[in-house]
Amino acid sequence: MSHVSVSDTDNGMQAFLKMMRASSGESYTKVGLPAETEPVSVANGHSSTQADLVHIAAIHEFGAPNAKIPERSFLRSAYDANVDKLKKIKDEESTRILAGQSTMRKSLGRIGEWMATQIKLKIKSNIPPALSEMTIAKKGSDVALIDSGQLIQSITHVEVVV
Repeated sequence: MSHVSVSDTDNGMQAFLKMMRASSGESYTKVGLPAETEPVSVANGHSSTQADLVHIAAIHEFGAPNAKIPERSFLRSAYDANVDKLKKIKDEESTRILAGQSTMRKSLGRIGEWMATQIKLKIKSNIPPALSEMTIAKKGSDVALIDSGQLIQSITHVEVVV
């Protein structure tokens, strides 16, 4: 009678399956002014709570017609202008994760950092409409959305990995 021996070698399949179960589509990155972050204090002494910054950002993002503040979208417009590139980066990061070259947290971090940079670039682009002469005189600059620098410095990202 002959003897047959069978061997089952795990070349990483169990670790791969565990990672896939852990990343079942519930992980994401928040970009902008996430509530989980601390507000930034800037050298000129300006300091605000995170709620204040979110309120200021919302006023600029959507406008406040009653206060004669026009819409200067920097979050939605940055996303809209980069949605195709963002999809490409997401696909590239998914491939990196599947190839074992990245983790979910690292890939979400790279995606979040890239999108936060796009938002900051949008803010720096001096979004129209132009500031009123009164606003320019008051702040000493004709660049919209940048005064103390606190808003732009507060743009960040937070990864949520489930």
